[in-house]
Amino acid sequence: MPKKRKELVEVGSDEPCPCESGRAYGRCCKRKLFQWHRDSAGEILKSVKLGDETLEIIEENLEKFKETFGRKARKSDRIFFQSYSISERDMHRQAISAMKDAGINPVHAYVYRKTQRIVRDKKLLTPDELKEHMAACKEFYDAVDAGADPYTLGYPDSVDDHLLEEIEKTHIVGGYFIDNHFNRYRRVSREVDDVETVAAALSINFVRSLKAVHVLLKSDISYDAYNLLRSMYENYLSLKYIYRYPSESSAFLAQLGVELGTHEYAVSRSGDPVQSRIIEKSSGAIIEFPSRWKMALRLDNIDREMYKELYRSFSSFSHSDMSNIAIFLKGGKFDYHNQGFTVDAAIKCNLLILLMFSCLMQNSTCRVYLRRDLKFLCQRTFISILGAVKFLEEFERIELPKIGWSILAAVADVDDKLDLFLRLALAEWDENAVAHEL
Repeated sequence: MPKKRKELVEVGSDEPCPCESGRAYGRCCKRKLFQWHRDSAGEILKSVKLGDETLEIIEENLEKFKETFGRKARKSDRIFFQSYSISERDMHRQAISAMKDAGINPVHAYVYRKTQRIVRDKKLLTPDELKEHMAACKEFYDAVDAGADPYTLGYPDSVDDHLLEEIEKTHIVGGYFIDNHFNRYRRVSREVDDVETVAAALSINFVRSLKAVHVLLKSDISYDAYNLLRSMYENYLSLKYIYRYPSESSAFLAQLGVELGTHEYAVSRSGDPVQSRIIEKSSGAIIEFPSRWKMALRLDNIDREMYKELYRSFSSFSHSDMSNIAIFLKGGKFDYHNQGFTVDAAIKCNLLILLMFSCLMQNSTCRVYLRRDLKFLCQRTFISILGAVKFLEEFERIELPKIGWSILAAVADVDDKLDLFLRLALAEWDENAVAHEL
């Protein structure tokens, strides 16, 4: 880009310094390791001399640009074009992670989080940038003097770290439950066996989704996690439905029968298959498969609330819903990297975990020791959600939606032993909210 450099003219020594210090450029930033230049359009630019190593990286990236686009980069193209596939949030997160892995002094990580700058030499900073840098350093050391752990201060665990850890633990406990209950299930009666067969399929789908959600949220790909949360909600809703109405398990088994050839879908007048109506070939019996909304209607008030609040919300992410386009609008442009939903998705995932596994704990024919595992899982998940909510309400001014309190209250109403634990936790948390919900 040599032509572009020739068009740049350094600001005059007697001109006011562009850093707005109030001093002349010659007595201010001109003494630093950078210069202020003015381009042919009159725009003021900060210029830093690049070292040989940096120049080599740029040349390599220009070659990669040519490999990717099949042409040379134009003057207006980004040299580091990989930014099109990674968000600014991702870059900051990866920078902090790299600093942590490299054992960098935590003060540098703290300053980077505060200023979004990694400082190689303070002479590269403008006076205002230097003040911001020094203020962040002072803030760090003041906190350390007051007793804070410098490493934790520099590389703190975030609220989503704890929520993601809970999802990972649940995936392990869920796998253990599947192996020790469904894989070793002893036949009881036809109706119970049918219900447990369907419960096994629903539990497997739910637990498998947990790992995928964990991977997505860990990578800060939170928007796409809502597709999986929708599936997890459907599995929970179906599980509660068949435990409430055991005879309805035949509708789910009929879906399997279509694959095995014992059943077939009914056909509409136009000749298209009707997936809500399944015919048993041997008897000609018609089995109606209920919609998710019909399932919710036949369950409790909380399930109808959840369908309206959670399921419809999840579906808007899964479908081409134009109402979500506002999420990606920023300054009149589309920020298609926007993934600022990690905490929200993690909380909702943990709420679904609480619902799914409390349902299994209350209704499954599993052995006592497995029921105890599920109870402990529910208690731990409950505490994780409360801890996340406390942090968000105190530090980020985000409140758990009413549906969240409703879910916690609904779980507390189900089992007497779990009920006491949850009510005590809720009462200690927010007496007014609990009184209203319960």
